[in-house]
Amino acid sequence: MLYHNGITIVCNQLDTSEDGKIKIADYAVVNGCQSLSCLYDKKNHVTKDLRILTRIIEVESNSELIPKITYNSNNQNGIKVRDFRSNTATQVRIQREIDENYPQYFYQIKSGEVSKNRTVIDNKIAGQILLTFDKREPWSIQSNNKIFDELYQTIFARPEVTGGRIVTLFKLYKEIQKDLGKIQPELFRACCTT
Repeated sequence: MLYHNGITIVCNQLDTSEDGKIKIADYAVVNGCQSLSCLYDKKNHVTKDLRILTRIIEVESNSELIPKITYNSNNQNGIKVRDFRSNTATQVRIQREIDENYPQYFYQIKSGEVSKNRTVIDNKIAGQILLTFDKREPWSIQSNNKIFDELYQTIFARPEVTGGRIVTLFKLYKEIQKDLGKIQPELFRACCTT
């Protein structure tokens, strides 16, 4: 137990009225998903002696506390701001639009997501491209945390940011990359490769 951060669950309803049982409804695991996956995979080897520290927090599903609980529960893993934005309605919508309309592309919204035989458009790269092309702030692309933190709404939460726009700008970006070697002086070439 000293080496494990435990499992944190937020839920909409919590019932402890029955002796020895806890009933929860409308819940989400905000820390400990890897542990749960591992336990599920090894379920035949888990004994009744196993004890895991678990925090269950009853909170309304639309509460502003949930992101704060999630952030503070995950400080063990060095979670990135990008990962917090991965399940927002905007990122999920863009991924769905690209899946449905551009099957040769895959919009990666979470670290480690992969799709075989498809060209990956990392949402970090998409943010950098939108920041450069739409917002005309190429100097800001070096700060990845800003893309998914303070600049996130400005970059992604605009009606014109669609799956089609991201695919089109990504294609343009790839074409420009082919000719980076021609940029003079060479010093400016390095600025365009990130």
